[in-house]
Amino acid sequence: MPVRFRATRPDNDDRQILSDLPAPSLPDHRRCGLAQALISVLGYCDQTVDYSLVMGLTGLAFAIRQPDSLTESAPVAVPPEYVIAGLQALGHDSQVLADPSLSTNQLMETVKQEIDAGRPAVAYGWGPGLPTWSVIAGYQDSQELLHGYPLRGEPQPLVEALAQADLLICLGEGQQPSSPPVAVQEAVGRAAELWTDPPPDTGPAAYRNLLALLEDGAAFGGDFPEVGIAAHEALIANLIDGRGAAIDFLQSNADLLPAIPAAWLQQTADLYRQLVELLETRSPPIFDPLAADALSDAQWRQGWSQRLEQVAELDINAAATLRRAFSAEYPPSAE
Repeated sequence: MPVRFRATRPDNDDRQILSDLPAPSLPDHRRCGLAQALISVLGYCDQTVDYSLVMGLTGLAFAIRQPDSLTESAPVAVPPEYVIAGLQALGHDSQVLADPSLSTNQLMETVKQEIDAGRPAVAYGWGPGLPTWSVIAGYQDSQELLHGYPLRGEPQPLVEALAQADLLICLGEGQQPSSPPVAVQEAVGRAAELWTDPPPDTGPAAYRNLLALLEDGAAFGGDFPEVGIAAHEALIANLIDGRGAAIDFLQSNADLLPAIPAAWLQQTADLYRQLVELLETRSPPIFDPLAADALSDAQWRQGWSQRLEQVAELDINAAATLRRAFSAEYPPSAE
């Protein structure tokens, strides 16, 4: 891959910045900051990928992405090895470095290696303001500074901050990508494992936690109800976003597979479609100004909880269908 050189600077300025890297954005209809950051980095390296492919290969489409303000959770909703596997399938010898082992020196050296090779990196917990995903576009070695673009809605200006982050994802050198059918099969297997032995804040446990919060109601009252309300709405919006990406990923790749697994993936997509419809037809809609009053009403929360129980059942059934896609000897219509 040719190195894209930086803008000319004075001799005493040791900044190295990929100046032709476009500032990424985080649109409302593509809410996963990690996926958007990866799309930006891959695109700069001349590999155009769509949102649903990145979400599917990394497992993010099948996870439950919880806002930090609702529950304690890691910045990545899937195990780091899922992200590595997804990037490897796309042809990259990638790595994920995570705190507390991520020292300033290690962060600087790794970023320098990537930038000098013409590859941006992805970081979480770097830069000013609340923790968010960022695309790292450069560094200044003498000051131990990184330069990058935080993902906060509209494209942000380039900022600089100390080389400190909770997590760093690097594309690494190129390698042989997986064939599309193999990549899809392995991604589906990883997605099913998210629900087979899930961590405590994803899978069925995430729904149990959410239903308990709704029953208790304390998160939507008190002195700062807007925090709990915003976190709840963000979780539901993330769920709609993720399962929508899962539908696109499964449907667009089913034709790559033999008839039986393709039929199981289509059935999984149908279950996700029902799930999304249940969430999108809520009254009041997600992020509607009336949602605050609704969530503060115990009777409304009870009805909403009943709908979320249906959503949880669909999600669990979809995971079971994914598990059968490559093990069943007959299509779902034969059951």
